[in-house]
Amino acid sequence: SKNVQDIKQQDTLRSKMDKFKDLERCVEDPCYFIKNYLYIQHPKKGRLPFKLFPFQEECIQSFLNYKDNIVVKSRQLGLSTITAAYCLWMAMFHRDKNILFMATKLETAKGMIQKIRIMMESLPPWMLEMLKLQEMEAESVRYLKLTNGSRIQAIPTSADAGRGEAISFLVIDEAAHIENFEELWTGLYSTLSAGGSALVFSSPCGKNFFYDLYDAADTGEYKEGLIGKHCVTEGRNGFHAINLPWTVHPERGEEWFTKQAKALSPRAIAQELLCAFEGSSNTFFDQD
Repeated sequence: SKNVQDIKQQDTLRSKMDKFKDLERCVEDPCYFIKNYLYIQHPKKGRLPFKLFPFQEECIQSFLNYKDNIVVKSRQLGLSTITAAYCLWMAMFHRDKNILFMATKLETAKGMIQKIRIMMESLPPWMLEMLKLQEMEAESVRYLKLTNGSRIQAIPTSADAGRGEAISFLVIDEAAHIENFEELWTGLYSTLSAGGSALVFSSPCGKNFFYDLYDAADTGEYKEGLIGKHCVTEGRNGFHAINLPWTVHPERGEEWFTKQAKALSPRAIAQELLCAFEGSSNTFFDQD
C-alpha cells in the first residue's frame, strides 16, 4: 500500500513538473501556446482547435521582434483572430499590461472581446490555477481585467479614444477606413511614449494617412523565405511593414480568387484581394 502511495505521489509530482515546463514554453512562445491550448468558434464548424497557418505564425514572430508593426492585408486572413490570441497571451503571461483594441465599429470591438473570452474559457483549469487567473477581476462586453493587473479593452474609434492612458499594446483594426485617422493617430502616439508597442492593420482604401504610414515603413527590402512581404528592418517612421495579399492563405487558389473576383468591382479586387493602394483610388482609369 505504501509503495502504491509513493508511486502516485511520484506521478503527481512528475505531472506538475511537466505542466510547469509546458507553462514555461507557453511564456516564451505564443505560437506554441495558441496551437496547443486555444480554441476558436468557427461560424460553420463550431468550436475548433486554433491551428495557425504558417503565414500567421510569421506575423506573430514579427509582433515579437518589432516594437511597431503595420500590415496591409487581403480580406479574411484571420489577422484579427490571431491578434486576439496574441493579446490574450500577452495579458496572461505578463503583469499589468494595458492592451487597447480599436475598431471602426462598436460591434467589431465587442466581437474582439468575445473572441478572447471564448479562447480563455477553453484553457485547462490547471493552467489558470497555476497563473492564479481562475476568475476575472472585472469584465464587460468591451473589457476584461485579469487578476494579474493586465487588462484588455476594445473600443470604437473616436477623437478622444485612448487619450490620457499609458498603453502597453495598441491595436488599430481597418485603419485605412477610419475617418480622420491622422488626427486620431497624433493623439494616440503619445500614449506609447512609455515603451508601448503598436499594431496597425487594414486593407487599402486609396492613398490616405494609412498609406502614408505604410509607405514610410516599407523599405523595399524583404526577408527571404517568408510568406508575403516582411521588411528586413523598420522603415523611417519606426514601423515594420508586412504585406499579405490573398495568395498567402494556403487554402486559397486561382479558383477561389476567380469566384471572389466575379462578385467584386475592379476597384474592390485591387483593394480587398491584391493589397493595391493605387487600384483602390477613385481614378479615371482602373488599375488594369
